[in-house]
Amino acid sequence: MSHLNNTPDVKEHVPADAPDGAAEGHNHGCVVKEWWILRITAGLLVPFSVWFLVALITHLIGPDSFTLDGWLASLFVTAVMVVFLAASFIHARLGMHEIILDYVPAKCTRKALNLLTDLLCLVLGVGSIAAVIHLHLMA
Repeated sequence: MSHLNNTPDVKEHVPADAPDGAAEGHNHGCVVKEWWILRITAGLLVPFSVWFLVALITHLIGPDSFTLDGWLASLFVTAVMVVFLAASFIHARLGMHEIILDYVPAKCTRKALNLLTDLLCLVLGVGSIAAVIHLHLMA
């Protein structure tokens, strides 16, 4: 029981072995799904980050000067960049939700920060992907 308003404390009804987020009223399946998505996107980001850095360094050091639009003219490069950006923003969103859940005690503040995070990741993610597709189509 919460001592301030005589309402039951949510954590009293959650088993000790429940995953993080269960005390927040999340469905166990939803928490497990988010955990898997976070791991999958992390796994995708490793090879994509290496690919991006190698491609960037190769184009910067190569005999031709680096032009982003020329590089994104390739459909393969554009597709990989879209997947890389989508995985990055999904991973950032889920990671921020975990951080907010762990470190922000007030429920209303948590909800506001999660909403702001969702909005920011959506706008930046869609904008980034649209920019890559635009550069590809203009090349």
